Amino acid sequence: MITNKSIYKPIPFVVITFCITWILAIFSAYQTWFSYENVWGKIVLKAINFFTSASPLIAAVILLRKHLFHQQKLAMFIFGEKPALLPYAIVVALFVFQFFTFYLFRTTQPPAMSVFISAWAGQILLGGVMEEGGWRGYLQPAIERKLHITMAVLIVGLVWALWHLPYFFLPGTFHTGGNFVFYIVTTTATAFTLTAIYKLTGSILLCTLFHGWQNTIVMIIPTDMEQAGFLTMFAVQTVVSVFLCIKPLGRVQSTTLIK
Repeated sequence: MITNKSIYKPIPFVVITFCITWILAIFSAYQTWFSYENVWGKIVLKAINFFTSASPLIAAVILLRKHLFHQQKLAMFIFGEKPALLPYAIVVALFVFQFFTFYLFRTTQPPAMSVFISAWAGQILLGGVMEEGGWRGYLQPAIERKLHITMAVLIVGLVWALWHLPYFFLPGTFHTGGNFVFYIVTTTATAFTLTAIYKLTGSILLCTLFHGWQNTIVMIIPTDMEQAGFLTMFAVQTVVSVFLCIKPLGRVQSTTLIK
């Protein structure tokens, strides 16, 4: 393992990530140079959507570029370190609990399983893969080097929420007109769950799968998030996740690509 700690630079990471996403998001919403209705316009729109989603991964690759493809443990970083069965069982339980937290308080009938799986695959590619390599794979360990893990997760959760801020004001997005304060709370809570998964298994891949899992659930299972039952279950998941971040079962130290 390379011992160069200087490559973990949280401020440059945040600057690169925000600049790519915010500039492209604002441009795509207000540009008047071409129409998204024609073929070339659709291609440009897809490219913009790709780069706005991929900015965390792009920033991480830029900052790790001298080391990324020379690490013998790159596969371990992606797939984890194969700990005992208990950590994986806990991760599966988090997946199941997350699903039923939304399913039990749904406001409409959920779609067919085939639709759910297809949407999940799309969200893994557009959300999980693009974001988790940056948020959990780079920014979390970068901040955790200097601060206690709970404070590090709170900061990453806040940064992650602020990264989405333009979409709450730009027309025609999934977040348009949403409650941003509530979004900060839920995103930070989810940051604890994703960090717990990472601490339990050392696997960015599992974080990617869970990220896409939650995105899919939120998008295709409309839920009354103001119900006391929903809030209670979500709070329980968050409390458990905080505990797992502080005391990860089956692992004694975090996995990072560069130590």
